[in-house]
Amino acid sequence: MIKVLEKTGCIVSYNPNQTCCGQPAFNAGFWDQAKDVCTKFIKDFVPKDSFGEDDYIVAPSASCVGFVRNYYSKLFENSSLHNEVKELSKRTYEFSEFMVKVLQVYNVGGLNYKAKELITTAVLVCANAE
Repeated sequence: MIKVLEKTGCIVSYNPNQTCCGQPAFNAGFWDQAKDVCTKFIKDFVPKDSFGEDDYIVAPSASCVGFVRNYYSKLFENSSLHNEVKELSKRTYEFSEFMVKVLQVYNVGGLNYKAKELITTAVLVCANAE
Protein backbone atom coordinates (compact mmCIF):
# COMPACT_ATOMS: atom_id res chain seq x y z
CA MET A 1 0.00 0.00 0.00
CA ILE A 2 2.81 2.40 0.88
CA LYS A 3 4.71 1.67 -2.31
CA VAL A 4 1.59 2.13 -4.42
CA LEU A 5 0.77 5.46 -2.76
CA GLU A 6 4.35 6.67 -3.16
CA LYS A 7 4.29 5.67 -6.83
CA THR A 8 1.32 8.02 -7.28
CA GLY A 9 3.29 10.91 -5.75
CA CYS A 10 1.97 10.79 -2.20
CA ILE A 11 4.19 11.51 0.75
CA VAL A 12 3.34 8.80 3.26
CA SER A 13 3.95 8.82 6.98
CA TYR A 14 3.17 6.05 9.41
CA ASN A 15 2.37 6.59 13.07
CA PRO A 16 4.04 3.72 14.97
CA ASN A 17 1.88 4.53 18.03
CA GLN A 18 -1.41 3.95 16.23
CA THR A 19 -3.82 1.29 17.38
CA CYS A 20 -6.98 -0.44 16.23
CA CYS A 21 -10.01 1.68 15.31
CA GLY A 22 -12.01 0.04 18.13
CA GLN A 23 -14.54 -1.79 15.98
CA PRO A 24 -13.96 -5.31 17.40
CA ALA A 25 -14.73 -4.21 20.97
CA PHE A 26 -17.69 -2.14 19.79
CA ASN A 27 -19.15 -5.03 17.80
CA ALA A 28 -18.75 -7.33 20.81
CA GLY A 29 -20.78 -4.93 22.94
CA PHE A 30 -17.89 -3.49 24.94
CA TRP A 31 -18.72 0.12 24.11
CA ASP A 32 -16.82 1.72 27.01
CA GLN A 33 -13.64 -0.16 26.11
CA ALA A 34 -14.21 0.62 22.43
CA LYS A 35 -14.55 4.31 23.26
CA ASP A 36 -11.17 4.19 25.03
CA VAL A 37 -9.53 2.67 21.94
CA CYS A 38 -11.35 5.12 19.66
CA THR A 39 -10.15 8.04 21.78
CA LYS A 40 -6.55 6.92 21.30
CA PHE A 41 -7.14 6.56 17.56
CA ILE A 42 -8.53 10.10 17.41
CA LYS A 43 -5.57 11.50 19.32
CA ASP A 44 -3.14 9.58 17.11
CA PHE A 45 -4.63 11.17 13.99
CA VAL A 46 -5.73 14.65 15.04
CA PRO A 47 -3.91 17.05 12.70
CA LYS A 48 -0.75 18.55 14.10
CA ASP A 49 0.72 21.83 12.94
CA SER A 50 2.50 20.04 10.11
CA PHE A 51 -0.73 18.62 8.66
CA GLY A 52 -2.62 20.50 6.03
CA GLU A 53 -5.97 20.33 4.33
CA ASP A 54 -4.63 17.76 1.88
CA ASP A 55 -3.63 15.22 4.52
CA TYR A 56 -5.62 12.02 4.57
CA ILE A 57 -5.88 8.89 6.65
CA VAL A 58 -5.78 5.89 4.35
CA ALA A 59 -6.64 2.40 5.59
CA PRO A 60 -6.72 -0.98 3.83
CA SER A 61 -9.93 -2.00 5.60
CA ALA A 62 -13.30 -0.67 4.46
CA SER A 63 -14.90 -1.87 7.69
CA CYS A 64 -12.51 0.21 9.80
CA VAL A 65 -13.16 3.26 7.64
CA GLY A 66 -16.90 2.65 7.81
CA PHE A 67 -16.71 2.36 11.59
CA VAL A 68 -14.79 5.63 11.91
CA ARG A 69 -17.18 7.44 9.58
CA ASN A 70 -20.46 6.02 10.86
CA TYR A 71 -20.02 5.22 14.54
CA TYR A 72 -17.40 7.57 15.96
CA SER A 73 -19.88 10.44 15.71
CA LYS A 74 -22.39 8.41 17.74
CA LEU A 75 -19.82 7.39 20.36
CA PHE A 76 -18.56 10.96 20.79
CA GLU A 77 -21.80 12.88 20.35
CA ASN A 78 -21.92 15.86 22.73
CA SER A 79 -18.34 15.22 23.85
CA SER A 80 -15.25 17.40 23.78
CA LEU A 81 -13.96 15.28 20.86
CA HIS A 82 -17.02 15.76 18.67
CA ASN A 83 -15.38 18.33 16.35
CA GLU A 84 -12.21 16.27 16.02
CA VAL A 85 -14.34 13.26 15.08
CA LYS A 86 -16.16 15.22 12.36
CA GLU A 87 -12.84 16.38 10.91
CA LEU A 88 -11.28 12.91 11.18
CA SER A 89 -14.22 11.29 9.39
CA LYS A 90 -13.84 13.64 6.43
CA ARG A 91 -10.14 12.77 6.02
CA THR A 92 -10.45 8.98 6.36
CA TYR A 93 -10.51 6.80 3.25
CA GLU A 94 -10.27 3.16 2.32
CA PHE A 95 -7.25 2.57 0.08
CA SER A 96 -9.02 1.93 -3.25
CA GLU A 97 -11.55 4.70 -2.55
CA PHE A 98 -8.66 7.11 -1.94
CA MET A 99 -6.94 6.06 -5.15
CA VAL A 100 -10.05 6.67 -7.26
CA LYS A 101 -11.93 9.50 -5.52
CA VAL A 102 -9.05 11.62 -4.22
CA LEU A 103 -6.08 10.88 -6.44
CA GLN A 104 -8.22 9.99 -9.48
CA VAL A 105 -5.82 7.18 -10.28
CA TYR A 106 -7.41 4.20 -11.99
CA ASN A 107 -4.32 2.34 -13.11
CA VAL A 108 -0.89 2.30 -11.50
CA GLY A 109 0.59 -0.04 -14.07
CA GLY A 110 2.39 -3.22 -13.18
CA LEU A 111 3.84 -3.46 -9.73
CA ASN A 112 6.38 -6.18 -9.19
CA TYR A 113 6.13 -6.63 -5.42
CA LYS A 114 5.85 -9.69 -3.27
CA ALA A 115 2.34 -10.16 -1.90
CA LYS A 116 3.47 -9.75 1.70
CA GLU A 117 4.75 -6.27 0.89
CA LEU A 118 1.27 -5.19 -0.21
CA ILE A 119 -0.61 -6.67 2.75
CA THR A 120 -0.64 -4.40 5.76
CA THR A 121 -2.88 -3.39 8.64
CA ALA A 122 -1.35 0.05 8.70
CA VAL A 123 -3.31 3.21 8.74
CA LEU A 124 -1.36 5.90 6.97
CA VAL A 125 -1.36 9.61 6.80
CA CYS A 126 -0.88 10.56 3.20
CA ALA A 127 -0.30 13.99 1.74
CA ASN A 128 -0.93 14.46 -1.93
CA ALA A 129 2.37 15.76 -3.28
CA GLU A 130 0.83 17.66 -6.17
